Amino acid sequence: MSGRPRSTRAVVLRKFMSDPNSELAGAIETVPLPTTLIGTEVEIKMVAMAVNFADNLVLRGKYQIRPPLPYTPGTDFAGVVTRVGPNVTHLKLGDRVSGGTISGRNYVSGRGLGVARGGFAEDAVLPEDHLRKVPATISHAQAAMVGTTYGTAHYALKYEAKVKPDEVCLIHAAAGALGLAACQVAKACGATVVATAGSLAKLDVARRYGGADIAINYRDENWVDAVRKALGGKTVDIVFDPVGLPASSSKLMGYHSRLLVLGFTGWNNDAGLSGEPGPHGETGGRGNLPVLALNRLLVKHCSVIGIYLFAFADAEPELAAQMWREISEGLEVRVYQPVVYTTLSGGLAALPKALSLTMNRETYGKVVVGFESQRSQL
Repeated sequence: MSGRPRSTRAVVLRKFMSDPNSELAGAIETVPLPTTLIGTEVEIKMVAMAVNFADNLVLRGKYQIRPPLPYTPGTDFAGVVTRVGPNVTHLKLGDRVSGGTISGRNYVSGRGLGVARGGFAEDAVLPEDHLRKVPATISHAQAAMVGTTYGTAHYALKYEAKVKPDEVCLIHAAAGALGLAACQVAKACGATVVATAGSLAKLDVARRYGGADIAINYRDENWVDAVRKALGGKTVDIVFDPVGLPASSSKLMGYHSRLLVLGFTGWNNDAGLSGEPGPHGETGGRGNLPVLALNRLLVKHCSVIGIYLFAFADAEPELAAQMWREISEGLEVRVYQPVVYTTLSGGLAALPKALSLTMNRETYGKVVVGFESQRSQL
């Protein structure tokens, strides 16, 4: 489809930032959109953008993979299809869509990426396979946060841990978007959910929105004993850990249990841990990351599984496609209910505030940014 030259506004990452909160506004540019869409390209009008902890790392060049510069970052978003290329088969004008690339190979190579080809933009052009239709049961704001959170939680618990009914799942940082998604996935599988979070308010969030059966404050030095007591002698079958609490968590694990390693947010000084090297009870190693004594795994027959959505999508694309269908079904029947902490208006100009809110750990669920011109669709 072709027409007159068009432009949009987008964040353009031309160099990595030392302080994204102060530098992000200066990276917003007016950039051209393709006059003609080719192949399976799809243009969308952005309605909502979700901000992730990882976006801070991406903007600073500290994420584990780096696409070639310059490009427009932002992997979680939702919008409406405004143009389609000649080979697009599953989407049409007016469709509500969400998504972004979840393929590490695409991310590194730059396929589908570039200026105005990411979520931090007013309009974006992406390959059709980077987009998914939004179920009618959720809003654009909710849809914007589905990709990273529910993709990771569903894949980790159902495909890697293979959670079974009546198993016990210990889910750390359970009031965050990822943690709440994990709680909902585990409950949908019939598991008992033990949720940890860093305040009484967040523990209430884990119970109310995640369905947690037990909720424990992991900032309490005796949180491991509190979990033991609450379980009445039962052990933990699955640990879902995006924080970096392997040593403490392993004390609770039982025979053939699984430790899912998703990240180390508790070890990132930018997250506001007042200079502490890491959470209480953990030992740091090279690079200030947690260390786990392997003898604990040996005597309990435990498994440690690294969880990385990009790698999964690369290695098993057909299974990844099945996963997205299952997630869509979960959203349609409201078993999965994305939790939005707040939707900031102001579009791209509100991204620095959204990033700051995400990093200061005072929020729950997901911080989303909307566009004033699209307010009725949020």
